[in-house]
Amino acid sequence: MYLFGVLKLKFSETNMKIEWNKVTWYSKLGAILLFIFVVPIVTFYIGTQYEKTVSLLGENVIIDQGSSIKKIPAIIKPTPTPIPQSNTGITGSISIGPTCPVQKNPPDPQCADKPYQATLIIKPADGQKEVARVTSNPDGTFRIIVVPGSYLIVPAHGAAMYPQGQSQQVTVSSGVFTHNSISFDSGIR
Repeated sequence: MYLFGVLKLKFSETNMKIEWNKVTWYSKLGAILLFIFVVPIVTFYIGTQYEKTVSLLGENVIIDQGSSIKKIPAIIKPTPTPIPQSNTGITGSISIGPTCPVQKNPPDPQCADKPYQATLIIKPADGQKEVARVTSNPDGTFRIIVVPGSYLIVPAHGAAMYPQGQSQQVTVSSGVFTHNSISFDSGIR
């Protein structure tokens, strides 16, 4: 039986004998040098590269095409999310109308717009992402704390076409609640 093509293991009933296979002396020397010098050197190099990588964890690291690892200073710092002040935001009321199928002149007080409970989505002025969401009270009033800035108030619609409300722009100043009235169309004609 051959081991690595170099050593020949010879088994007999009485003893076990290890013999060199008939391989040239320089092949034997090459195998010895490979295992004694080359493998440890390569293993050492890989270990030091791993150690460099582990020591850089938590810092900014760039690995370029040559697989060398370099430390770089932090140039991008996270911007803190502004914390809304408790006295800054949007307040308002939501109503729905018409509530009667026929409008009379003079208007019937029973057919006046009624308070409406609905959900509003607050987005930045560009309308890209939702910043907050608020559901009005049963009496139609709502109040939400937001940081100063320009916002788009988008009424959340269900699967039905009505009732529906129109989106509105609002600018919130620091230290005040900006009032906004939102009307929903009931769809009654």
